[in-house]
Amino acid sequence: MKTAVNSDKNQLQPLSAEVVDLRKTVTEKDQQLEIKTQQIEKKDQQIEQLLDYIQLLRQKQFGRSSEKVSKDQINLFDESELEHLLIEHDEGQPEATPSEQESSSQAPVKKQKPIRRPLPEHLKRIEKIIDVSDEEKSQMKDDWTLIGYETAEQLAVIPRQHYVIVTKRAKYAPNTENILGAEHGIITAARPEQILPKSIAHASVIADVITAKFVDGLPLYRQEKIYQRDGIELSQQTMSGWVIQLEEKLTPLMQA
Repeated sequence: MKTAVNSDKNQLQPLSAEVVDLRKTVTEKDQQLEIKTQQIEKKDQQIEQLLDYIQLLRQKQFGRSSEKVSKDQINLFDESELEHLLIEHDEGQPEATPSEQESSSQAPVKKQKPIRRPLPEHLKRIEKIIDVSDEEKSQMKDDWTLIGYETAEQLAVIPRQHYVIVTKRAKYAPNTENILGAEHGIITAARPEQILPKSIAHASVIADVITAKFVDGLPLYRQEKIYQRDGIELSQQTMSGWVIQLEEKLTPLMQA
């Protein structure tokens, strides 16, 4: 009888160990499931915030005047907050498991070399010829002949350069009072037409400010700082006045 009981105990011991392992596995799975659930809830909140922001932007751009959103509403979702959401999204991506890392290391993907596209043909080319040193040339003497060049191209830029256009209108005075037209006094050449009369800004500067603001999305206060770096005092208020005056001039054209 004792032998039968001992035999049953010996059979139950492996089963007990398996039950403990199963409970441990279930506990670990529950913990992993809880973590995944929290991650999903967090991402759902982020998605909801981004959808709200998109909806506000759509109302701001396309909505009727009664549906237009205020600046305070838009400021609730500023650029830094969106950047923070994107960083959280990237940091929240799950890391590869050891098995995934092992499988990826066993089957490496062959990276393709990036294809470098040629630089546009319409750009001006400035050649810079580099020759061997004078010392090397003296050693080569007349035993070597130049057969060509190894050519490489790099894209370069000249920072924008501001300059002042000095307009001088000729002024004429009569030599005597008896000549024709002397009664009119001094004759001055006509003032050239300007898009904004009496403004210190040439049309090129106004076009640059408008393009930077409405095409490149560069606010006027940032443009003011850019001009300050170039040693030019051009306030945000001045540029804002240009924008308003230009709008008044272009409105009839837009409505035509």
